[in-house]
Amino acid sequence: MRRSASVRGARASQRSSLAPAHAPEFLGRRPEIARSVAKAQAEVAAGWRDEKSTFDDVDVGKNFTVTATPAIYLSFFGPDSPAVMPENAAHLTAPLLMVSGDNDPTQRGADNIFARVPSDPRNKHVTVEADHMGTPAASIAIVLAWLKTLVR
Repeated sequence: MRRSASVRGARASQRSSLAPAHAPEFLGRRPEIARSVAKAQAEVAAGWRDEKSTFDDVDVGKNFTVTATPAIYLSFFGPDSPAVMPENAAHLTAPLLMVSGDNDPTQRGADNIFARVPSDPRNKHVTVEADHMGTPAASIAIVLAWLKTLVR
């Protein structure tokens, strides 16, 4: 997520990720998601990329159905999706703060994501005492302190 933050009047270009959870590279192994990805790919191949359809989704272990276009669904779940965070992390050009909750089962890939980030002494991966939904609130002081380090 790109942010332009103002800290004491200075502007800092940075990236922050709080409880990064969506992992199409793992979720695509779930049978219901794999079926929906295949369905979306078939619909795109048939020329229906922008026609609404229904697909399976999962959020923190809960399954449900969504209505989306195949193109949008694949942008979120496709194997070449921008949502494949380890691959995209490797192309970052700004410093990254990543905050993960220690009681968040969705964080199993956080270390792998962070390991792919190009080296920058301003990069930081912090674990807070929180679950998935509590991580942003638990991160406030960490985010503010990190932003201040960018504008020295």
